[in-house]
Amino acid sequence: MNKLNFWNREDLQHNQIEQKNTVNSINTIFLDLIYSLTPLQVAIRNNLSIKNWRVDRWKIDKINNLYEKGKLINSMNSSALAFFESNKNTNKWYSDCFIVLGALIYIYDSSKEKPFIFKDEKDRWTRNTRNYNWNKFSLIWIDCNKEKRKDWVSPTISLHHELQHHLNTLLADLLLQNNKDILFSGADRSQDPPLWYRSKSEFIGTENTEIISELFWRQVQLLSNHPANKTKDYDSYENQLYYLDELSASWGQAKYNVFWPKNIFYNNLKPWKDYTHYDLIGDNSQDKEDLKKLFQNYLMPWIYLFKIKEALENAINEQQKEKVNVNDNDNLENSIKIAKLNELKWKLKTINYLIALITQTLWISRTVHQALELMGKVWKKNILPSLSNHSLDYIYGGSKGLYTLL
Repeated sequence: MNKLNFWNREDLQHNQIEQKNTVNSINTIFLDLIYSLTPLQVAIRNNLSIKNWRVDRWKIDKINNLYEKGKLINSMNSSALAFFESNKNTNKWYSDCFIVLGALIYIYDSSKEKPFIFKDEKDRWTRNTRNYNWNKFSLIWIDCNKEKRKDWVSPTISLHHELQHHLNTLLADLLLQNNKDILFSGADRSQDPPLWYRSKSEFIGTENTEIISELFWRQVQLLSNHPANKTKDYDSYENQLYYLDELSASWGQAKYNVFWPKNIFYNNLKPWKDYTHYDLIGDNSQDKEDLKKLFQNYLMPWIYLFKIKEALENAINEQQKEKVNVNDNDNLENSIKIAKLNELKWKLKTINYLIALITQTLWISRTVHQALELMGKVWKKNILPSLSNHSLDYIYGGSKGLYTLL
């Protein structure tokens, strides 16, 4: 009996090690994706702005050149261009139209003109997935009509927001789906199930139960007694996937309702209602505990990164008000001012990258538990070494007062 128990324990330890290795390999794939997409996110935010209903062409090229050798994006661009050409005769009423990173973007002012393809659309901005010539791409439209923007959300912010959704709900999904090391056939959330499956849940539950269990770090039941029904686990997976998509978008914009989980929130499956963050992710107690840890350990402290960013921007503005001659290297006082200004700009660039990295990590995550795991890795590798002890004391000292909101 003792020998049998010993071998059982050894088998259990072996299974736990094997499972941990599998989890780590999945995390490695997702982390590689985070580090690949974050520079694209930063480039979008730094380069793309809508002025006089147009975007500078050389800045679009600057972003596309970051991924010029990407086979997937090249095929998406080709399909987007073919779609544009096929609709060119009927879609003339726009102020600007361009392709970037596999997304076809129309900009217009509906008070003056509107492309025919969007004649029935009431949203002032949105993104959807199109399939043309056997390749997918994102179709994005941005309406600059001032009457539709009385909440002061600028067309540029709308453009950044929708391109970020494009990076994650299409490009990242397709990159995961095409990765031979993970075999995640259902990663693309815009994908219709193959004809031999009767529903999306039957397809996901049959093809991807093991990998989704690893993303939750518990065994999940995704197949119901009938393909028309969804199990609780499948419903939780789907809701967490879309919740993290909206959470990251709102976090990156520092929206008021994003920093404490008892606030009313939404995802694309459950629009605005009396849903807190906890309500959106399902009934599992461990999921709710993971969400609490995600906010307490990371998202609440990181609110103060936006405060640090604001302080740096103010300091740079004050410094730039002083007369600084960048060509005068002989003047000691002038050189000190230039050095101080450059240091402030470098610190601001670092904070902006960290905010983008956190946003990207949330966006890539497909379950709350995975978000918690990936945040821990990003914290140790990137964020902790980038912040001074003074900044760390500031963000953790301030966040302790927010814990009552958990």
